[in-house]
Amino acid sequence: MPETVRKGIFIPAWVIACVFSPIIAGGVGAITWTAKTLLEHSHQLIEIDEKLDSNKELLIEMVNSHERRISRIEDRVFGEN
Repeated sequence: MPETVRKGIFIPAWVIACVFSPIIAGGVGAITWTAKTLLEHSHQLIEIDEKLDSNKELLIEMVNSHERRISRIEDRVFGEN
């Protein structure tokens, strides 16, 4: 029976495991850290958005209040009812 000729370099499984395991573990860790960071930042952005909405509502109330005051003052000054 003729011997089969193998082409290429033989790399033992333990070498492959020792080289690729840390790379894969590092990639998984990086993805996990990125996901955790994005989640934290999204919660912060939601809080900021809620604060902006409440500030916007307060500003609208202040503007409306000032407009009513100005209208009352104009009525007194110009004698309109």
